[in-house]
Amino acid sequence: MLLPILLLSHALIAGIQAQPAHPPLLVDDLQSGSPRLLFQIWPRGYALGIYDTVLKDTSLFLNYDKVSRTLYFTADGKAISKVRTAQIRELHFQSPASGQTVLTRVDGIDPREFFQQLSDSAGGLYYILYRRLETHFRRGSYYSNIAMPFTDGYGEYIDTYKYYLVMPGGREYTPVRLKRRSVLDIFGPAADAWLATRGKGEPDEAGLIQLVNQLNTTGSRPLMAANR
Repeated sequence: MLLPILLLSHALIAGIQAQPAHPPLLVDDLQSGSPRLLFQIWPRGYALGIYDTVLKDTSLFLNYDKVSRTLYFTADGKAISKVRTAQIRELHFQSPASGQTVLTRVDGIDPREFFQQLSDSAGGLYYILYRRLETHFRRGSYYSNIAMPFTDGYGEYIDTYKYYLVMPGGREYTPVRLKRRSVLDIFGPAADAWLATRGKGEPDEAGLIQLVNQLNTTGSRPLMAANR
């Protein structure tokens, strides 16, 4: 079963062990929108547990803390509750602005993390492209002189993505970087026509998705040996 739901206090979120590199997340941040959250406007959604349990209530709005990996939900935007995600297998969000977002665990890559499937693949006979979101806090720079110390800001959260191609069967994978050399090393001649359309620029996410979907259609196999 999912872990018990805990109410948040009106000061700091109870139980969050924030890393020293991250400022604490306040209830006001949750209500007004924090860069630590996956969505600035809370969507509706539901969660699937690792034992097929379901946390779903159409009256609730959900959000996800990208740093602490905590799921929050609320009915009125004032009383906010949380549930740890250690026993959650999938998170489904339905946003009017961005559509559907599904975060899922991929045992073959890292069962501790959530990934987002990008390709149109379905079933074990296809290559599946995933991305994983990493969020880091970069502190503002601090300067000091004899007269007066000052800072250029408290800091900001930086989102970066890492990409993975899972092979048919789901047991092997290889990391993919948005670099021409990485794409050539993995896909070989199958990527030549696609790279030709990019000119001398580096690949982007949309193009990589297109390439993997095409790969599934033609049945071509990447050249690089996959990582277990």
